[in-house]
Order: sequence, then structure tokens, then C-alpha cells
Amino acid sequence: MVRWCAACGMALGLAACVSNAAKTEYEKITGNPIPRIHNDVVLWRAQGHPAKSVLIGVAKPPEAVARDLAAVIETQWGVAERNLPFTDAVASFRSKPYNIAPEASSAVFVEVHRFPGSEAMSLVVLERQDKWRGWGRGFHTGLRLPWKVWTDADVVTKRELDAVLAYFEGAGVKTAYAFPDWPKKLRDTAAISAIRQELLGPTAER
Repeated sequence: MVRWCAACGMALGLAACVSNAAKTEYEKITGNPIPRIHNDVVLWRAQGHPAKSVLIGVAKPPEAVARDLAAVIETQWGVAERNLPFTDAVASFRSKPYNIAPEASSAVFVEVHRFPGSEAMSLVVLERQDKWRGWGRGFHTGLRLPWKVWTDADVVTKRELDAVLAYFEGAGVKTAYAFPDWPKKLRDTAAISAIRQELLGPTAER
């Protein structure tokens, strides 16, 4: 899957744009200042569209992947909640808040699903939710209002994705990822097909 820099329009392959222009562009689109404050590299689904979630295929059964990810989250950020409501996942987790600053914080959400058509692989949904309190803006005008409001945004940054990929890479487990068309997520058949082909080879869809 091709990744794009929203600021310069360059195709990045598996890389991520770390330029200040990209961070400024993300904050202008979403109003979210947290990646800039903590120097996080935001990942993009397509030019002008920051990723809100990432699907990760893991060549390992979901029950084992759930145990692995629980350990990753606990080590990196701490587990705040398990088996979140309103999901049919094999397992799900929410991290403790981090990136904590006055009137701002982040938390990671993870769901582990069975990979469609395979009991030996898993499909992981990884998201980060940022919350911050900033000046409100008029819905139609975009003009700043004289009071502050709490706002949240889903985002994917290189830090959280790297933490998950590095764990499985270190264990010799193959992974592949793609940014789905939000809010399709698990219904984005093109993203899932791309992951399957990367894990199993170009004949996987035949």
C-alpha cells in the first residue's frame, strides 16, 4: 500500500514523513496539537487523509496474539481495561493514559480478530485516541470562540505502530499492515486483501 505525505504529496512507501510541514498540516486538518507537542510522526492513509486506524495481519493465532499484545501494552503504557464492550473481537484492550500534559492525553485501543478465512492468522485493529481541551470554533465559520471545549480525534502514529511491529519482528513472526478506509475498518476488503497477499504471497487471492 502506498503511503503519502499530505504536506508534500510524495509517495513514501513504508516510510513516514517526519517534516515539520507534515505535522503542521495534520494539526491544521484536525486541530489536534498532541502529535506536535510530543514530536510524534503521524501516518497518512492517502494524500490529505491522516490515518485513523491501522489493520495489522499477524501470522499467529489470535489467542496467542492477544496474550502478546497484552504484554506489549502493559510494558509500553499499562493496561487500563480489557474486553471492551461493543466489540466482537477475540480480545480487546485500552491502555492507560499517556502523553499527559495540561488538558491533553492519549490512549491506545487494540482489538484482536480472527483473520478472515484463516485460523492460523490474526487481524489486529490498532488506534490511538487523543483528547485535548482547546478553543472552540464555530461549526460553519471556523472562527475561534471565547471558550474552551474538550475534543478527541483518532490517529495513528509511528510510535505505537512500531511498538507492535517490533515485538513480533523480534519474535520472528511475520506481519503486514494497511490503513483502512475509515470507518470501514474490518469491512475494507481491499486493505485486508493487500495484507493477505503480503503475508501469504501473490497467489493468496486465487
